[in-house]
Amino acid sequence: MKHTVTLPRTSFTIEYDETVYNPGYTSMGSIFLANKLIKDAEKPGMKILDVGCGTGVLGLGIKRSNPDISLTSCDIDKNAIKTTEKNAKPGESTIIRCSLLPRLGEWDIVVANLPTFDPVQMQTESLHGPRIAYSGGKDPLRLYRDLFKKSQNRTRALVCECQRKHQKAFLKLAKEYNWEQIMRSGDCFAFWQL
Repeated sequence: MKHTVTLPRTSFTIEYDETVYNPGYTSMGSIFLANKLIKDAEKPGMKILDVGCGTGVLGLGIKRSNPDISLTSCDIDKNAIKTTEKNAKPGESTIIRCSLLPRLGEWDIVVANLPTFDPVQMQTESLHGPRIAYSGGKDPLRLYRDLFKKSQNRTRALVCECQRKHQKAFLKLAKEYNWEQIMRSGDCFAFWQL
């Protein structure tokens, strides 16, 4: 299957299958926020990490809007890694299979759209991809808690998407780990570390 992504400075096609999240349901707000942070920083060669890359749509959207950045994409799911490898042009992204963050490295911006469906939502909501792309388990914000904690001193900014149901707890969690919200676009949030 194919999905065309249209952004202000570029458009491109993402290929995918049923083993990964359908990119047609991905919010472009994260790309908008990351692009704004990149533009405002006026720093050539910024390092961007796309956590839970899935099809690669977020990271590749940021890279294709800002060709001079350095992009690393990571996911725990082997199907996501294969799909991102297929969608990325040669040399466009370093692609790593890992749980949450790679062991080594620092980035200017980390972008993440992590699974936050609770067990009830897993039974009642329509899914547009595999269960791994949705399920946050009994603690739907567990992955964001880990991201907020493990990103400290490894990135200057986080850009994250969180469904409305969990946003109040998500924003409280960000504050607990000293991340200050600086921008928002729909269900997407940008944070600086305090």
